[in-house]
Amino acid sequence: MSVRAIRRLVVLPRRQMSSSPGSNLAVGDFSAVRVVPCPTTGKALEAADSFIASAELFRFTGTLSSENIGDRSLMVGREAHILSDPEEQPWVYLDHSFNPTVSLSHAPVLNADAPPPVITAKAAVDLQPGAPLTIDYTLHEWDMHNGGFLCGESGRQVSGFRNLSDGEKEDALPRAADHLKELHLDEQGGR
Repeated sequence: MSVRAIRRLVVLPRRQMSSSPGSNLAVGDFSAVRVVPCPTTGKALEAADSFIASAELFRFTGTLSSENIGDRSLMVGREAHILSDPEEQPWVYLDHSFNPTVSLSHAPVLNADAPPPVITAKAAVDLQPGAPLTIDYTLHEWDMHNGGFLCGESGRQVSGFRNLSDGEKEDALPRAADHLKELHLDEQGGR
């Protein structure tokens, strides 16, 4: 069998070099991160190497659901949450921070019946090995499951974009996921 035929059968993950932010990682390649013990949440995610801001860290997908099941799901559309599939993929250990070290992006998702998106996690700041990997859940979630949680870093309540003060919404809106911008517009009577 030729090398070309073998490459078509087997997709080998390509790890991004820490100095080349433009390369594409294979979906499910989490070699740039480590799951580590965390005294407050049980497990957390940290950088396994140094990365410059905007470097791709990992890409993931999962199963779409119309239900928000809590800390093993992420809102990706107006009526869609992505669930870890298989369970316990490393991305579920992205902790919350109002000053996140990771940004997430993906194509628009219309509803839970749509094909699941591929989500790209990029360094939001320069990262050193062992740096905690965090996202701001208020930039992705409209209403947090079971009322949310207290941020261990700031002591502030994290309960979703909808529950931010008007000033916090105004500050967060430029960085918020597209589905939150749409829901916010709906709430303001703009749709």
